[in-house]
Amino acid sequence: MSSGEQHRSVENHRPRRAPCVEGTIGLPQKLLGEPLSSGILLSLWAGTVLRSSFDVYVLPPLVHLKTGFLKWKPDYDSAASEYGKAAVAFKNAKQFEQAKDACLREAVAHENNRALFHAAKAYEQAGMMLKEMQKLPEAVQLIEKASMMYLENGTPDTAAMALERAGKLIENVDPEK
Repeated sequence: MSSGEQHRSVENHRPRRAPCVEGTIGLPQKLLGEPLSSGILLSLWAGTVLRSSFDVYVLPPLVHLKTGFLKWKPDYDSAASEYGKAAVAFKNAKQFEQAKDACLREAVAHENNRALFHAAKAYEQAGMMLKEMQKLPEAVQLIEKASMMYLENGTPDTAAMALERAGKLIENVDPEK
């Protein structure tokens, strides 16, 4: 067998990548047809079709959190960045539940990285997503948690502004609180 024949036989046995179809379920319409970032290409690299927004936004941060033989610690900073991008995309697509989940995951990643200010910002953003979904008591709880983290970080002025926002949210629902 010549080297040319060997080369052709190897080509025939390679798995073919499935194309990303524009009719995929769950992807925000704004993202269809746009080029994907390098983190999002994980699903394409694995040879799978992007079927949902989960494939596009939740799988890439999981790559940063995975450990292995050569990677002993999770990369919380990169994971938080990916979750932040996902939250913005979900918010722009008016998928507030997924945006809230992405913000909460971003906050946990920042907490694990001991970046309390950024974790507080993510909790505050999750509270704003709950506000959009008309879940005001839960929104206030997250904003109060963010306020406590701002205080732990040493920024009491930002904590006061967050509590002020929470007060404005709940004043029509529960004036005593």
